[in-house]
Amino acid sequence: MKTQNTLKLILCFCLVAVSSYMPAVDDTLTPRKAGYLYNFTKYIDWPAAAKQGNFIIGVLGTTPIYGKVLENTKDKKVNNQTIEVKNFATPAQITNCQLLFVPNNFENLSEIVSKLKKSSTLIVTDKVGMVNKGSIINFVWKDNKLQYEVNKVNAEKNDLKVGAQLINTAAAVIE
Repeated sequence: MKTQNTLKLILCFCLVAVSSYMPAVDDTLTPRKAGYLYNFTKYIDWPAAAKQGNFIIGVLGTTPIYGKVLENTKDKKVNNQTIEVKNFATPAQITNCQLLFVPNNFENLSEIVSKLKKSSTLIVTDKVGMVNKGSIINFVWKDNKLQYEVNKVNAEKNDLKVGAQLINTAAAVIE
């Protein structure tokens, strides 16, 4: 009985230690992911219609990336367009945007892809397997560092051209 209680106590301690470590890891990745989002805009060619008005970066759901993207893009432009960052609480609220970040807690990417089918939106995700479900760029953790994968087929479906530099530095490319 005493051994079981000791094992339970050790297990509980390990769970607490791991759970308190995880947010710290995510907190360090958040600014890097937000920086990547802005930098992706430099290596994507949008059609002429998407180069009119403000350049809209959308962030879906409640995530600290929204604040970091706001901070990173203040007073910056994409293709001479003023950057406007919007937060969409739910997929139903998504409106036209040139880039949409979908965090890892959203399961139904097909709903988002369907909604944005004809809008030339760069869909960026943060969950394993999403690049095969409609995402164009997906963040991955590989070789102990933050990287990304690119799906050129999905980019072409959205009338986007991915630059060679983005392709050449990707962890994986689906053609």
